Amino acid sequence: MKYSVVIPCGGVGSRLNLGYNKILYKVDEEYLIEKTIKNFINDDECKEVIIVSHESNLDELKSLLKHSKIRFTLGGRNREESVYNGLKIANEEYVLIHDGARPNVTKELIGRIKEK
Repeated sequence: MKYSVVIPCGGVGSRLNLGYNKILYKVDEEYLIEKTIKNFINDDECKEVIIVSHESNLDELKSLLKHSKIRFTLGGRNREESVYNGLKIANEEYVLIHDGARPNVTKELIGRIKEK
């Protein structure tokens, strides 16, 4: 099953008191967003990873995330609008949506979702 994945990344990390978007927090020398998208990037059936970002993080994410599958778009005023913005540019019939700050998505989980 070929698919796109929309990754909303508009949070500000307020609950963690970081002062910056938590997707840019490093865990084991890797940014959270890098951990989040890794299994999608490595899935041959994933044709594009659409990063939906707040304007203030867009340039940093573009310089950090360089892969032919990755595309970027701006988020909206809320999560619903941000996901919609990602869906508008998706090229595949099937689209998964996964939060940018949730790095523990496994290959097995992605496979089970695709089977449904």
